[in-house]
Amino acid sequence: MHKTRWYGGSFCPAFVKYCLCLTPEQYEQECKKLNMRFPRDFLTRGCTGTTHFWDGDDGTTVAIVCIDLDKERNINELKALIVHEAVHVFQEMMLQQREENPGKEIQAFHIQRISLDLMTELDDYLKEHPHAHPDYSKQRKKRRNVVRGRR
Repeated sequence: MHKTRWYGGSFCPAFVKYCLCLTPEQYEQECKKLNMRFPRDFLTRGCTGTTHFWDGDDGTTVAIVCIDLDKERNINELKALIVHEAVHVFQEMMLQQREENPGKEIQAFHIQRISLDLMTELDDYLKEHPHAHPDYSKQRKKRRNVVRGRR
């Protein structure tokens, strides 16, 4: 199973830790590590992405971003969904800091950073599980052929 990485705190004293889960099993495993006895469903009904928030034992807020690797969505749509969920993580960070009106550049920087972290996790997961999404396995085949001199 993919090892989940946690992010947060390194670029801002935000008191919010976050990670990306791409399967219900991965989500349940992280909830167990956090001693969540009755975790919420992987996704909110009717949604393809959900961010769950909890109060952590160490005073931080914990955010688990869950994305469905829906085979109907292409990789760019999945990444756009990650940006959407990254905004929710950022909003929680600002709420925790009692910041009601962060500057535009602060918003842009934080959302960019959170999105990058989560997209890196998506890419790492798909490298380990290339058949988890058809677009990714096609892209890898295409890249291998270009490297070998074929197009």
